[in-house]
Amino acid sequence: TPQRALPCFHIAGTNGKGSTSAMIESVQRAHGRKTGLYTSPHLISLGERIQINRQPLTEARVVQLAEVLRPHYEAIFKKDQGLAPTFFELMTAAAFLEFETEGVEVMILETKEGTVTIEHREKPLVIVPYHQEQARTEVVSAKELLTAMSKPKYKPKPGRRTGAPVHQ
Repeated sequence: TPQRALPCFHIAGTNGKGSTSAMIESVQRAHGRKTGLYTSPHLISLGERIQINRQPLTEARVVQLAEVLRPHYEAIFKKDQGLAPTFFELMTAAAFLEFETEGVEVMILETKEGTVTIEHREKPLVIVPYHQEQARTEVVSAKELLTAMSKPKYKPKPGRRTGAPVHQ
């Protein structure tokens, strides 16, 4: 499973993820590592979501990956429609497949808050949680945040700020 085999930077939250992901990817590539970048949403084409060394996949390659995943999706859907993977989960699986196929050395995964369901290494290199909404003012410890984010479909409680203080 490529998601468990590769070093991973996981950036999650509501604000700042895209630029942080791009900077981390750039630094890793500058150090000679082959990178796999997974972001969302795309602006023009689906291939923008999955990039190897900052090069988006072609539409043809996205279709090939979809065809690889189709039988798995159909089997799950046939067994239980409620368990069928979402579009995000299918794109994530496609990214992992492509990263493995292309032999990337490090993954940079961007996910929005509430969809932190990517199952990766037990100990990613770095998890960068972002959340800067004004409505959330209560401070949550880094340990509590990471524990909550490791659970499927993480959603912060109303009235809580999910940025951990520097000094705890």
